Amino acid sequence: MPAATGAVGPPAEPTIFVATSGDDTAPGSEARPLKTLPAAQSAVRALLAQDNKQSVRVQIAGGTYLLAATLGFDQRDSPADGFTVRYVGPADASAVLTADREITGWEKVSGEIQRAKMPPGLSFATMFENDRRATLARTPNDGYARVSAAVGPDGSRTQFVYGAGDVPDGIDAPGLTAYLWSGCARSARDTVNYDWEVDVAPVKAIDARTRTITLAEQTAYPICAGNRYFIQGSRTLIDRAGEFALDQGYLYYWPRAAPIEAQRIGAPGLARLVELKGASESTLAKNIVLERLTFTRTDGPKAAPAFAPGPDHATIHIENAENVAVRGSRIVDVGGSGIELRGHAQRVVIEGDLIDGVGVHGIWIRGPQTGQPRTSKDNRVTNTLIRAGGRLHGSGSGIKIENSAANEISNNDISDMPRYGISLKGVTLPSLQKSLPQLAATQANLNDLRHARDNVVRRNDISRVVTDSQDAGGIEMWGAGPGNRVEENRVHDIDTGDRRDGFTSTTPERGPILRGVYIDDGSDGALVRGNVIYGIRGPNAAPVMLKGIGSEVSGNVLVDDGGGAAIESAVVDEVPVEALRVTRNVIVRTVGSDAYWWRSFSDKTVGEADRNLFFSASPTVRFRFAGEVLNLDQWRTRYGFDKTSVIADPQFVDAARGDYRVRDGSPALPLGFVNLDPAAVGLRSDFPLKR
Repeated sequence: MPAATGAVGPPAEPTIFVATSGDDTAPGSEARPLKTLPAAQSAVRALLAQDNKQSVRVQIAGGTYLLAATLGFDQRDSPADGFTVRYVGPADASAVLTADREITGWEKVSGEIQRAKMPPGLSFATMFENDRRATLARTPNDGYARVSAAVGPDGSRTQFVYGAGDVPDGIDAPGLTAYLWSGCARSARDTVNYDWEVDVAPVKAIDARTRTITLAEQTAYPICAGNRYFIQGSRTLIDRAGEFALDQGYLYYWPRAAPIEAQRIGAPGLARLVELKGASESTLAKNIVLERLTFTRTDGPKAAPAFAPGPDHATIHIENAENVAVRGSRIVDVGGSGIELRGHAQRVVIEGDLIDGVGVHGIWIRGPQTGQPRTSKDNRVTNTLIRAGGRLHGSGSGIKIENSAANEISNNDISDMPRYGISLKGVTLPSLQKSLPQLAATQANLNDLRHARDNVVRRNDISRVVTDSQDAGGIEMWGAGPGNRVEENRVHDIDTGDRRDGFTSTTPERGPILRGVYIDDGSDGALVRGNVIYGIRGPNAAPVMLKGIGSEVSGNVLVDDGGGAAIESAVVDEVPVEALRVTRNVIVRTVGSDAYWWRSFSDKTVGEADRNLFFSASPTVRFRFAGEVLNLDQWRTRYGFDKTSVIADPQFVDAARGDYRVRDGSPALPLGFVNLDPAAVGLRSDFPLKR
């Protein structure tokens, strides 16, 4: 039946077109597009000022869009709830937003080193020759030097002694930074230095007579003999192709290819490309989507402390925002973090993106301090590929979440990070009592105060992380509250090996600490369920470290290829470890035979341990304590645990190829074990970008 005459359908969505061939005086139609994104933004604001109850689409053609200033979206760019403003590129994300400035006007200095006068106001921590990142000139060129001696009996946080020949004579301090992993071994038995976080600190002075370096800022921990470091930033350190330095308004560079005039040498002019930030927590940026775009070539931190590596250096910054999204986009070759959510951020969706080659973290979610309202929550990071992080700062992780609640982190693929794959940070009771005594925190009210709770980390694939640090894991939480769930992830192929010289110990059991899933100090009520963890290798490596009160490890495949035990637990700094549950797991030791290693144990430590399957390359399965080792029968008799657990071959489908499903008839199945479908883990089949 034909439509009645005069019938009216829904109004067409206004579309504004942008192309590099456009003109900002044009109307923004498909035939006559605008040229720049700020012009398109102004057109959107004009439409919303007339009527904010409408959706608007900005269609951005392929090409490169150089931003002279951060593109900031706020409440003026935000339609009413139920409507959306979308900035959309082509399906292949070939619309490129960049801060890359080409450097020209080169003159030869000496040998292969060239220099160019810098444009006024341009100073940067990273740069590129063609599509390859250059290196800030440093010594040593590869790896690390070692602190020769501490300054003072307990180590200084601003000074250290370097070894003879480790720092060139006559080098000037201005412009230099020290890239240094601080922290001293805490006892004669604990002989491994921390290597927990890296500081990039300005050098204040170098005394060649005493071989002492003085830093302008304090490091995270005292500096002691053996700490790893290198110094960087002086043009006198340029001694191979691909190195650069800034000095008195000039860029000095040894190009990888000649002639330099034929190469594209570029440096970023911005630390942020895009900001989605409302004026306040009550005046929000909202209902804005960035889709199918590429963001690249932003600056990174020149100096940055360990626990705040470049907070103002994030390619996309989101704050005082709700219901915004970054979808199907690429964030590649940037200096800071890829995406940062800070403070008030709710219902933010990061989906189907590729984040590759970032200076610090792939994604950094930073909620408010404990004691402030819980305004960072309900965000989702899903179906995103994150790789090659920490290019400028070794604290870089795939996804780092601090003081944020009820987030979903699902179906992501994360690899090649110097620190964690996924990290979830909160507060422990001792740290909170020390830092915020006015909150009067106790064990009874601690979980009410914590923000880091009720997060779901599910079906992620994590590998090749912890590449330049220790005491870390593929998935880690510290000081986290109840309700955090680590479910159905694949964590694999993480290896301390011998690649970090000096990460050694006279006591092998205290070598570099590496865990597949690391439930660290004071993380209460964590659930670790249905994961497959294998290939966690090193002198003190293990699939799981379990701490806190009421944490549970259930239904996992734990293949221990390292030098620790399948499941370990310890009390540190008087943070309680109680009521742990270990059930229905398949626990395999390929080297050694320790199933559990209770570094600290009391009658409160374990609440339940049963219905597990143990399989070991050794004749026995051992349950290790600080002063004794029990076999399964002794463990059962003395403590009453694992009474219905069995020692048997789990009958994996194809362990050599990473298929740790058990076959029909496996003795694990009657114990309640359920297989994890490998196809359900990692990126979904609808991941939209070329990998």
